[in-house]
Amino acid sequence: MPRLYAGLFFVALIVSACAPTATPGPVDRDYLGAFVNEGEGILTTVAGREVSIMLSQEQGIDTSDVVITLVNLGTTYLIETADPDGRFLPAVQLEPRLEEDLQKIIVPQIQVDAGWSIRNAGTGNLRLLQSAYLGSTTLEALNVFLARQVLGPGVNLLLQVPENLETFQEIDVYRTPGTLTFLLLGKDPSEGGGTSLLSTIQPGEVKLAAVSMMFHTLKTLETAALIERVRSLREGIIVANAEPSLPLPVTAPELVEAPLECGEDEVLVFVGENGESVGECQPAPWLIEEPLPTATELAEEPQPTPTALPPTPTNTPLPAIYNETFPEVSAQILGNCPANVHDWFTVTGPDGNTYRTWHPVSVRLEPANPESATCSFAHEHGDPPLSEAPLPYFGYAAFHGGQASIIADHVGYKVFSHRTGQNTGWGTPELTGINPDMDMSFWVHQGSASQTRLSERYHDAGFWSRDASGRETEVYYLADTGALADKCGGTNGSGPHRAVASECDFSNELWDFGVKIGNAWSTPVRVAVVNPMNFMRGNPNFLQSVELISTSDEICGVNFFPCEYKIPFGHPNSIWLGNMRMLHDANWQWSNVGSAEIFCTDARGNRAADGLCDAQTPGYILQRVAQVNFYGGISGVWDRTIAALGDALRLSFGAPGGN
Repeated sequence: MPRLYAGLFFVALIVSACAPTATPGPVDRDYLGAFVNEGEGILTTVAGREVSIMLSQEQGIDTSDVVITLVNLGTTYLIETADPDGRFLPAVQLEPRLEEDLQKIIVPQIQVDAGWSIRNAGTGNLRLLQSAYLGSTTLEALNVFLARQVLGPGVNLLLQVPENLETFQEIDVYRTPGTLTFLLLGKDPSEGGGTSLLSTIQPGEVKLAAVSMMFHTLKTLETAALIERVRSLREGIIVANAEPSLPLPVTAPELVEAPLECGEDEVLVFVGENGESVGECQPAPWLIEEPLPTATELAEEPQPTPTALPPTPTNTPLPAIYNETFPEVSAQILGNCPANVHDWFTVTGPDGNTYRTWHPVSVRLEPANPESATCSFAHEHGDPPLSEAPLPYFGYAAFHGGQASIIADHVGYKVFSHRTGQNTGWGTPELTGINPDMDMSFWVHQGSASQTRLSERYHDAGFWSRDASGRETEVYYLADTGALADKCGGTNGSGPHRAVASECDFSNELWDFGVKIGNAWSTPVRVAVVNPMNFMRGNPNFLQSVELISTSDEICGVNFFPCEYKIPFGHPNSIWLGNMRMLHDANWQWSNVGSAEIFCTDARGNRAADGLCDAQTPGYILQRVAQVNFYGGISGVWDRTIAALGDALRLSFGAPGGN
């Protein structure tokens, strides 16, 4: 089963296989909607009891518009806060449900410039906090693991307090019934897990710490520093890296080992020195304002490993002559770039036709002038192609397979590229190992935000590779992406499927792109989109009843916020941009020793007489497969999420691109 990201929404089912042995009786859990605080307590009724939730008035800070969500866990309330204006850290706490009719819960807020905060979380029924098991990781790799799961601006951690600081020990990660919170529990020693963390099935209560931070802090946080502070927590709240503007209840000084008091622009980081963990103050990276790199800047920036260069624009004569393989594109996808600039990025295919190809999001209006102004397109094509590889012929296989109509859906073409040495085409490290590790490029058409992702079963793809011996493979095909399937309705049979995000699960979708090229090269491979821009509504068995709905408009951007804070379709701050993609479970196989390296197939990879390709007969493609036999080349995930590429694929407002 491929590894998929968990949904963003409240999960009613509990993963019993990962739960403690004690099984409580059924609990009537009430999920309250989000409320906006206006300086008064929020009074609501949960399971017949009135609960008053109030943001701390003692802080004397403006907490208007802060959002509060409460989840009833039976004996405990899970309370989360978030600020759509970005002034305060997200927060989470567990509060026991008391017997009194009216129960007051005070929720303090901490300003964003404080970096991150730690508080005692209280305790609760851990089984009811284990809504979805996401996998295991080590404390050392925690921030990387979580960065691939977080699809919003902030994150909360309910962290089981470890007895010792050993960052190599493993922990289990769960998504709680809340919206922004993860539960981190030590592995059970009886099952071979680490022994330095408390067991998930130990008798008595498990001590939990609540950690809150913004997403950019999570990516830069030193895990050792986090664990040191968690273990030093006795009572109250620790605010790391800066003091809040007004007093908060803090841990008694004599109980906290604080080697240094850092300045407002510094962060306390624990480093190894003579076998001990020593604290030192370093500049706080999240207080450094740096403009987001454009895709052009990222591609041209010197890297420790070779990086791909953007293709040299081919200046198409103006006015451009549009045709079936080089159709005019919608003005909506051009952003603030002129149409003729987009027409620069062309390539001549093996059949002599002109096709559109990969281009950066931002380009200079005068390519030869480094001081020239730039413009940005409202769509993107994924990884830059490798400089050694042929530029992608977007639409080549579609044209020869009789599907030329999808070429007009230009934004649907996405590239995945990988360099020897476990680096992406951007020059960044792969988050998982790739096997076989050689220079490779794979591009597909995935329908993007258009109706073709529902109505068209066949989508074109291309692959290029060069191994350590210099042997090249270059194939193109029209892939059978399978029957349209509801993401949550099951695939209803064997064979390829397009499991498109649907009303019951907006969070990801999975497409099959498997094929055999002349029985010499095969690719059982799947493409996943983690944050789709739209989702399917209706019955996939009756296409006339199916429609696509904007994800951001429907679920209000981040589901924690009420709809008055919803982020419009295509807004750069939305998580629903379709730019978080993965290549899943690819199983690259070559079986071509003793056979011709170059041969002819039809558009779907079936062998054909070589004369058909020699004569450039429409519908036939000349393929090249290295004369090697290689089996079992199962790759790790080609992860192209925000965690892997930063904000390189952010699009301009109103972008219809993405997946």
